[in-house]
Amino acid sequence: MNDATERLRRAAQNEQTVIALNDLLREREARLAEAERKHLTAARALVKAFNELNAIRARDGVPRDYAGMKTGVSEEYFSSVVDDVDAAVLALTGLGAHCHPLLYERATDSATVGQDCQTLAALDSEDAARFRWLCDDHADKAIRHLRDSLLERMSVMSLSAIRAAIGIHLSNVSEQAKNSHHE
Repeated sequence: MNDATERLRRAAQNEQTVIALNDLLREREARLAEAERKHLTAARALVKAFNELNAIRARDGVPRDYAGMKTGVSEEYFSSVVDDVDAAVLALTGLGAHCHPLLYERATDSATVGQDCQTLAALDSEDAARFRWLCDDHADKAIRHLRDSLLERMSVMSLSAIRAAIGIHLSNVSEQAKNSHHE
């Protein structure tokens, strides 16, 4: 019985050790994720800074003051600062700052992504209604004529102009339907 009790005690200790190690692992993973987030934020800021500083270097050589006069910073020093920022981006990301992918990356926090998805879904459903209007076999001869003339002009219209033109027709149809229900 003593042997069984000892094995049980060791098993309980092992279980506690595993739980403690899992907790430690989760804590380390959280710290690593936070460090990676900070690393990406710093790299993004440095890439943007390089882009702006490099534009100043290309345009004027050095920054200008509020009156539009070149500041007292030498072109060599300012150029070395821009190059140091580029070297820092290279050290952080493995890529130079010029045309770095972080310049073109959109924010992807969950609120932004959710809002973008809702906006796209709304646009998709509105475009579906417009497409149905274009494809419907309208009973009214005037609406069929409007649709046909729009189809003829679509090749030279922008997407926003097409959406606006169909939207006008759809709103007129819905207004007429409301008026006919109230009469």
